[in-house]
Amino acid sequence: MHFDWFGEQYLSDLEKHFQKQLKAAAIYLVSKIREKIDVAQEVAGKGVRRRGLDPSKPNEPPKRVLGRLLRSISWEFTGDFTAGVGTSLLYGLFLELGTVWTAARPYIRSTLLEEEAKIAEILSAPLP
Repeated sequence: MHFDWFGEQYLSDLEKHFQKQLKAAAIYLVSKIREKIDVAQEVAGKGVRRRGLDPSKPNEPPKRVLGRLLRSISWEFTGDFTAGVGTSLLYGLFLELGTVWTAARPYIRSTLLEEEAKIAEILSAPLP
């Protein structure tokens, strides 16, 4: 009796499938975060003096003034089976967590919690 073992190929296919699902989940989360903070407001001033006239309230997602935060939301693989979603802008961290002077305006963690079920569904999609 002869058996062909395809274990290595199966593991390779499984890894590729999971990375594809992880990428899909990260892209989905990025789109939902961007959707949440893409709320325009009237602005005044020019250049560095530009400011929003209807800023977000504490515990509300930040509103758009220039759109830099919106454009900075991205994702990347951070390991074989992990991905990071966020912003590289320092003020994005200040908005998310708050500071001594400013209350938090969470937009990343709150979106992750709101979309947890959909992300789990994406990640648990069956092999084709």
